[in-house]
Amino acid sequence: MHLCLTLAWGFCAATQTIILYALDHAGLGVHISLLTRELIETYQKLLTIAACLFVAGFCLARLSYLIFFHRLMMAKKWLRWSLYIVATFIIVASFVIVCTFIFACQPVAKSWDISLKGKCLDRAAVFVAVAVLNIISDLCLLLLPVPIILELHASRVQKAKIMIILCVVCM
Repeated sequence: MHLCLTLAWGFCAATQTIILYALDHAGLGVHISLLTRELIETYQKLLTIAACLFVAGFCLARLSYLIFFHRLMMAKKWLRWSLYIVATFIIVASFVIVCTFIFACQPVAKSWDISLKGKCLDRAAVFVAVAVLNIISDLCLLLLPVPIILELHASRVQKAKIMIILCVVCM
């Protein structure tokens, strides 16, 4: 669990470093009419790298959450299998998202070199698909511990407080 969180932190710190570098060296925040073609290409490359690192970091953070719940779900086989299914979904979805970011254009270099002939996926559609996958995985992470919380020998108020804490942690 700690390794996943440490790696997730590293990926997210790398993402922020790339974004800060893009602010200073790749024209991020500058009007497009003032940018050279080289700056636009550098920005597009950095954007792709940052997006991939961010997705990997988020995947590891979510897996850390699941590793924590794995310890709580050892008693019930169906809950463990639910956890494995959610973990598999998160890993596969993250892999697909990273591959989509990298291979969004044919040839791949068209992602940053607009002069190349080729075809690219609709970025808006890709970002909507990524949002949908993230919403699904967040809902799964929220709903996974509900059966355990409902079985606790605690008052409804305490169970509600636990659910609120989990919602805050998960978001």
